[in-house]
Amino acid sequence: MSVQQTVRTPRLWVRRTVFLLAGGAVAAALAILASALIAPVREDVVVSTFVALLVVLLVGVGLLPGVREVQVAGAQALLGLRPESVTAPEPMRWAHRWRTALWTLIHQLTGALTGLLIVAAGLPIAGLLVWLLDGGPIEIPGWTLRAPTTLGGWALAVLTTMGVVGVAGAVIAGLGLAAAASAPSLLGPVGEDRLRMAEQRLEREQATVRLSRDLHDGVGHSLSAISLHAGAGRRAMTGGGDPDAVVSSLRAIEELSGRAVQELDDALAVLRGEATKPSATAGDEAVTQRAPVPRAQRVGHRDLHRLGDLVSEHRDRGMRLDADLLAREQIAGVPSVISCAAYRIVAEALTNAAKHGADNASVSLTVRSERDALTIDVRNAMPMPPEGKVDTAPRSGGGRGLDGLGEQVDMLDGTMTAEPEGALTHDATDRGWWRLRVELPTGGVGRA
Repeated sequence: MSVQQTVRTPRLWVRRTVFLLAGGAVAAALAILASALIAPVREDVVVSTFVALLVVLLVGVGLLPGVREVQVAGAQALLGLRPESVTAPEPMRWAHRWRTALWTLIHQLTGALTGLLIVAAGLPIAGLLVWLLDGGPIEIPGWTLRAPTTLGGWALAVLTTMGVVGVAGAVIAGLGLAAAASAPSLLGPVGEDRLRMAEQRLEREQATVRLSRDLHDGVGHSLSAISLHAGAGRRAMTGGGDPDAVVSSLRAIEELSGRAVQELDDALAVLRGEATKPSATAGDEAVTQRAPVPRAQRVGHRDLHRLGDLVSEHRDRGMRLDADLLAREQIAGVPSVISCAAYRIVAEALTNAAKHGADNASVSLTVRSERDALTIDVRNAMPMPPEGKVDTAPRSGGGRGLDGLGEQVDMLDGTMTAEPEGALTHDATDRGWWRLRVELPTGGVGRA
């Protein structure tokens, strides 16, 4: 056992004792109230009436509003229970109320017993102090206790006191341990609560997955672009190229790094609870109904309206990109949730083409909006391996980008294919191609 555990054990014992005594204090107050209420009752029925009324009060107080919240807070703070083991759900159901009433009754009874045990342990200690300080006898109704006159008598008195205190302490410690062990059964979540908690955990996990995908789409895209610009600038400097091209690459790196830092800061703010993260329910409704997503919920505020800027960025980096994009009036007919997802897909596809495609080869991008679907088609030439065969091995980098795109497309009820096509030979006119094709249903709101 560590030193920290050794120190915490007595503190936990004291806190549990305080918790029990709190229940005993409530029981004592209710006993006084019951005594006052039965004062007019005849003496021959006083005891039975008092017991019945006290039981009603002890059980009834557990049904009062707010009692479960107090009991849960006390169990967490004084019994040392984890927050998920005892809960105060809202709204409160009958299954919670009767368990709370039973727990409150047990708490009060064990608290009253704890108080009696403390008194029982204190009496012999008080007797020893009286004998030591005064030396006179202790008068108890029907019994007189005189101070020991021999060493053996004192030893017996001290041992008896220690025995009473030890037994009382052991029983109180056992009551506290039993309270900590039984509280989750009566104050813990019931079946419906556990299901709701599981759903909440699943929502948090899904939100984390979405956040990681957003980071990859945003920060990952920016970092990949920074790498490409840095390479272009290095080649321009070492090859004696145009200084304006170097300046352009450095300016792009500056802008992209600032964007990446901002998106990373936004993501950290969400994780720290400093920003409002869109709820899973809102996102699910937008996906199901193909409804617009509020602008504040769009990562980086980038959608199909920004595709032209994205194409220009890649062309500025030296990519030979043939793009067939939607007209502005066509974009207006695409639901915003689909529009934002389409931008991410195109950004990931073009970044992969720049990283893994053949050098100085053309890339084609086609985005079409038909009556009930948005189609994205990206094709780029694959590098020529020495043996002149198509390299279908997994690409370096773990494939997290394509995996993330696949998850997003599935969430939008779309389809995605990403695979090589065509034969790759040493003939430059017959190259192999890598093709990414995505179809996203728009709910019949798109325009041809």
